[in-house]
Amino acid sequence: MLKVLSKSAIALALAGSIGLAGVQTQDEPVAKAKAAYDLSLAHYISAAPELVDKAKKLGIDISKADPAEKIADKTGAKFNQAGESRVAYKKATGDIPVLVLLAKYPDGDEPVGDMPGQVPAHYYEDLIFGTEYNPYELPQFQKYAEINGAKAPTNRTMQNAYKESSYGKTNLVHLEDVDFEWVEMPKGASYYLDQEGKYAENGKYVYGNVNGDAHTGEFVRDLLKAADEQIDFSKYAEDGEVPNVFIVHEGTGAEFSRDPAQWWSHKWSLLSALYYGKYYETGKPADVHAGMNQSEWINKTVAEEMTYDGVIVNNYNIQPGIGGNVAGYDAATDSYKEDLKSGPFPAQTGVYAHEFGHALGLPDFYDTVYSSEGVGNYSMMAGGSWMRFPDAAPFSGNSPTHFDPFSKVFLGWVEPIEVKPQDGVKTITLPPVNAANDNNGIVKMEVPGSNGTEYFLFENVQQQGFNQGLIRQGKDAHGLLAWHVDENVISLYQTAGFRPNNVENWMNKRFQFNQSQTASDGTVVTHYGLSVLQKDGLYELEKNLNRGNAGDFFKSGNKLTPVSGNVHTGSYYFWKGYSSTAADSGIHLTDIKENKDGSITAKFFYNFDSSTK
Repeated sequence: MLKVLSKSAIALALAGSIGLAGVQTQDEPVAKAKAAYDLSLAHYISAAPELVDKAKKLGIDISKADPAEKIADKTGAKFNQAGESRVAYKKATGDIPVLVLLAKYPDGDEPVGDMPGQVPAHYYEDLIFGTEYNPYELPQFQKYAEINGAKAPTNRTMQNAYKESSYGKTNLVHLEDVDFEWVEMPKGASYYLDQEGKYAENGKYVYGNVNGDAHTGEFVRDLLKAADEQIDFSKYAEDGEVPNVFIVHEGTGAEFSRDPAQWWSHKWSLLSALYYGKYYETGKPADVHAGMNQSEWINKTVAEEMTYDGVIVNNYNIQPGIGGNVAGYDAATDSYKEDLKSGPFPAQTGVYAHEFGHALGLPDFYDTVYSSEGVGNYSMMAGGSWMRFPDAAPFSGNSPTHFDPFSKVFLGWVEPIEVKPQDGVKTITLPPVNAANDNNGIVKMEVPGSNGTEYFLFENVQQQGFNQGLIRQGKDAHGLLAWHVDENVISLYQTAGFRPNNVENWMNKRFQFNQSQTASDGTVVTHYGLSVLQKDGLYELEKNLNRGNAGDFFKSGNKLTPVSGNVHTGSYYFWKGYSSTAADSGIHLTDIKENKDGSITAKFFYNFDSSTK
């Protein structure tokens, strides 16, 4: 488990880690390192929908291969009573400094399939911090300014996405007075993304330099050193550490194609990337600290390779400067084909905003091994980062869906309307989430007896604002969304590095032996930490059939009760989830009505009288 460096450090303990068995703690006198520096695995952006769909048809495994996953402990005992493990919320409001570094390679040593001509740096400043972003005025992207009569929107920035989801509570800022500029790396793509393996044992990588895994730490370290003259890292430090560095690299990302010769966008720590680099080369992580014990190596690395302007730089996220399968990589044949090339497309908000969500402490809510869809397209922290408007490939990720309601609560952006058993029947009108305030857009109903760790959240999602991107699911994809939360599972992300939406059970499928996973602390998990209660009851997200459709929404005339026909609020697999009959939560939603102005009115109440259900 990663431990928090300080109460104000955003990202250290929150990127989701799996502690390495036998890792030694840091010795004094470097007290901060003792409290903070364990080793972790990276968190990757989900693959593009086009890649996922192709992989399903061809039977290709597109999960991000990570040999270090084997260190996770897979033993333990199942809990069978109400849990008390709550998530430690991390408020992210006000001015949020973002340290952005743009990394380019020396001329003539770019990634395979790179776009001719460098995108001027100020466009990325617009994309991240601005309110207007218009890459379509560049010659490379002019053909995308209008497609099928629809003009490309120019207000789809990361700043705007965060402001809309946070109801104006966030403001992304950069603290440098210097102009945005590309920083040239000391080595080229042929080294960092090398596929020949000439820097490892016997001229070949044992575990592979897939997506630059073997040289990721070197890349980030070299970039920090190259940028040190123009950046005062101490301006961004909190309690002696820079919470996160936001890296944009030249070229596209592997999330578009699974191309092993491209970086796969991710959130990680520099310490871990440097450590595991040797592991990815040889399968022998001890090689990295040969001649010294691990704690000595950590001390040395922090002092010599992670300290700039007197402060420590460790956590980072990395994302591409352009999009598309620009090299034409074919995952089915592990080769490049001219007819598979797409793009280059301009960089869009979705991947950037998703990865920065990790920097703020949020986990992935998609299934990171791709055996299911998690919460699908309904959250920025899942497939929602790929939504687009207009619905065309060049715009993938330009109109990502909002952060899910749990994430909004976690970050301190909303105060849900709480309905309790003693409140009786409450008639509530919910505006669309993009038009709501911080206190009138989400309803929360706890499952009685769950110690407050299991509950439902309800929101009104219409194709407005950034949620216009849901047009990708068809024009009828709108209505009331019902979310089921188990903080006992989500909290394992913070305490045991567990990926909360990798166990795709539904109804009584949890009883199957192969549908559970064990966290590194021994907790057996049998269900998602955050799930969408799909109105049609088909569980298509869990069954890996789609990333969402119109049938997931509750509309006029629908109802949701403990005994609803398709899905219900009875807990099949949470704290009373170890019987074949669903428990009775008492939670009811009735008289649902979609109003002409886009709002939704419904009655929310508890009823435990089985004769009146």
